[in-house]
Amino acid sequence: MLPNSPPRVFNFTDLSLVPDGPMEAELEATEKRMVGRRFRHGTTVEVVFQNTALMQTGSHPMHLHGHDMFVLAQDHGIYDAAKDVAKYNLVDPPVKNTVVVPRLGWIALRFVADNPGVWYVHCHFDFHNNDVAKKIMLQECGTCIVTSS
Repeated sequence: MLPNSPPRVFNFTDLSLVPDGPMEAELEATEKRMVGRRFRHGTTVEVVFQNTALMQTGSHPMHLHGHDMFVLAQDHGIYDAAKDVAKYNLVDPPVKNTVVVPRLGWIALRFVADNPGVWYVHCHFDFHNNDVAKKIMLQECGTCIVTSS
């Protein structure tokens, strides 16, 4: 399952971690897996995507199936919940289903878990669909009536 916070603090935007040339392949993920998180129907979910200097230095287009997301804020550097929440646009945030996580930066999003099912979250770069840049969101049904015959 997806954790509520990272297991340890790490400087994801340190440019000294950006490898040159063929060394980049050494940093690509070698383990294939998918992780998931379950949400109750109607829950407001906040997600922060943090771009890193570990694999590439470009921006990443992230897509959530089955939902639209409110883009609350984005910036460069490491996301800091204590100070970056003040940057949130809670009045008229843009609505997207695909967002670009800026190079060496972050983007904060919210969506309402109101579409029951299993939904795929992934980077739109094809080569990332073979690594850990994909997650699933499992959403419970709110007032579903189950019948049997």
